[in-house]
Amino acid sequence: MKPEELANRMVMVVDDDEMQLEVLTNLITSLGARCEAVNSPLEAYERLRMDETGKYSMLITDVYMPEETGFSLAQRIRALGKAEILPILGVSADTDPELYDDAIHSGMNGMMLKPVSAEVLGAYFTLMFKAQRASNVFNARLQNHVEQERKLEEFVANTAKAIRTPLTAIMGIVPLLTDDSVSAEDRRSLAQSIMTACETMNKVVNDSQIKFGE
Repeated sequence: MKPEELANRMVMVVDDDEMQLEVLTNLITSLGARCEAVNSPLEAYERLRMDETGKYSMLITDVYMPEETGFSLAQRIRALGKAEILPILGVSADTDPELYDDAIHSGMNGMMLKPVSAEVLGAYFTLMFKAQRASNVFNARLQNHVEQERKLEEFVANTAKAIRTPLTAIMGIVPLLTDDSVSAEDRRSLAQSIMTACETMNKVVNDSQIKFGE
């Protein structure tokens, strides 16, 4: 991703090693993103727990720290619920393949080996942020589709309700027109009632067509 595309991205980095923390901070800012450095996983958790604005776009955490492992931190963050879609990357100098299994089980989205390179981190930025953006677009369109479906169902229900009354009236009047005991004057009155009911239904249909077109 281009630096300008990362300008509004805040990445939190967690590492108990001040030197490693500085290295990652410089790397992140060199790619164009903003960085918040934290040397305690407990403090990182509290900052994320208290965050109500969704200011963080990604969390990068060392795997092995004295207070708490990066895996445990990831699990606790996922349990917050509000941070369930936050991309979390682990960092370690250990090449043990089981670390990747641990990362997956803890809820992390990836693992990077130290020393982290700009190419690898840049690739993760592209993968995570563009995928996130695509997901947001999809969710927005899905929500719009659901809302349109709800409006259509409401529209059909209201139209059916508006037509039902005059239609019921017509169904009740028609049998009377074939009744020989009904006078000619009453027949004319009944016919007028049918016409009025038909006009009501026609207006409902016309109004519905206009609304549906909107």
